[in-house]
Amino acid sequence: VKKEQGTFVWNVTKITDKTTGTGTALTTDQLTFYTILDVPKDPWDPADTTDSVPVLSPNGYTYVGTTDNKTQPWVTILEMLTAAAWCNGMTTVQQVSQKITEKANTRFNYDDWTAPRYWSSVSSSYSFFNLTSYHNQLTGAGGLAMANCIDMAWGVVSLSNLLGDNLVVKNIKTPSGVTFLTNKILPVGGTQTVATDWVTMGWGYHAVAVRNTAGNDYIYDACLMLDETTPVLPVNMLWATYKNKLTASNVNLIANLLPINTLR
Repeated sequence: VKKEQGTFVWNVTKITDKTTGTGTALTTDQLTFYTILDVPKDPWDPADTTDSVPVLSPNGYTYVGTTDNKTQPWVTILEMLTAAAWCNGMTTVQQVSQKITEKANTRFNYDDWTAPRYWSSVSSSYSFFNLTSYHNQLTGAGGLAMANCIDMAWGVVSLSNLLGDNLVVKNIKTPSGVTFLTNKILPVGGTQTVATDWVTMGWGYHAVAVRNTAGNDYIYDACLMLDETTPVLPVNMLWATYKNKLTASNVNLIANLLPINTLR
């Protein structure tokens, strides 16, 4: 992962099949190259296919056609991710997704799921992620901003997948759908050394970023730290290990039914 600057030289050497020119540049253009690990994955869309997106009108949301439904990679995000303090020089998806998870964990405060700040569900089949505001919080100099688990999971997925990882958002729920109780956790925004910041919480579900490799699910959770005795931020953590540290309840990892259709 890196950013490089180059110069493109324009020089005319032939006109109507007759050799001409001095071989010196007529003009030059400065170019910027971003090297990433693989083709960006959802919610990025290199194919730039046609889709419908909701637009707020006086009578509610109406759907309009667009050929930029998920957007091409944003230079502002690539600028951030290829900086030395972020992912510059990294060579594996595990490295970049760990760094992104760690960075996100330092810039937000825990918010209950009922008040999402960056992720929004428009309908039963459509949702979007406000990556512009999320990026501004990550790079800003202000205090911590409020975010819930869906915000944190989609933030990690959006940034990691731009560099070539293939993370998805999944939900953690009990088989019956009833609220489950966590072990003591440190929600995002808490301080490791403050005992009262480690709390148990009752959740209807929890959202995390997940990579499946060779049939194994690996968890990236910027929303919390586990294990008060030996605090750990879940990065590339096997699902079985994560589950045992998170709760004594019987919980499953299931697909998230509202993928991000548009980044904003």
